[in-house]
Amino acid sequence: MSDAAPHPMPEARDGLVSTLNQTGLAIEHVDDEYTKAFIEFAGQAPGQALEIGTAFGAASLQVLKRNVPIIANDIEPRHLEILRERTPPALRPLLRLMPGRFPDELDLPPGSLGAVLISRVMHYMMPREIEAAVARLWSALAPGGKVFAVVDTVYLRSIQAFMPVYRERKARGDVWPGWCENFREIVVPEYRALVPESAHFLDEDTFPPFFSRAGFRIERSSFIPRPYYPDAIRLDGRESFGVIAVRP
Repeated sequence: MSDAAPHPMPEARDGLVSTLNQTGLAIEHVDDEYTKAFIEFAGQAPGQALEIGTAFGAASLQVLKRNVPIIANDIEPRHLEILRERTPPALRPLLRLMPGRFPDELDLPPGSLGAVLISRVMHYMMPREIEAAVARLWSALAPGGKVFAVVDTVYLRSIQAFMPVYRERKARGDVWPGWCENFREIVVPEYRALVPESAHFLDEDTFPPFFSRAGFRIERSSFIPRPYYPDAIRLDGRESFGVIAVRP
């Protein structure tokens, strides 16, 4: 990582912070049951804790405050520099920064991990990339290790232009009905400068199977409400979807 002064962290609005690399808004709230469960489990996991796509590190900071070591990953090095600055100096020896794109650019030895949080990252992956990511998680986790995965769903007010396409695909049995190649074009105008060109919106039928097909046992899965999302994004309490998957 660079020794230069970090880029200033953007101002949070209603607990949401614009990322520095057009990957949407990072959540500064640690409030959903899946993120909380990761934080609780990290200290007793059968291997290292890893947060993939940490952004500015809200969850990683909570793990560190429990004196539990964690690896923090993000594709944007500036996010990790900000996280390092946000970490109290006494806790920095517990923090390992790992920049790079998951899964291809990360060095994760087989069986080395015990707990992984990958929150609001996988919906920016192409379907085959999600399959490769889940396979890599299986390899990197020790038996008894857990993945805590959260994605955004199609149930967002900001992308309702995509809903008819999604419903038609799902009705005819498409395997990946939520793949949206023109995400930036169909999202409401106020968010177009903040998001990538494509996204893959998932739900209760399309997300857990990625893990079960890879051999994981699904411990828990459910929709996650985001009551603090702006009106232009929040829809009906199904804004995100979470999975806890266990490697037997």
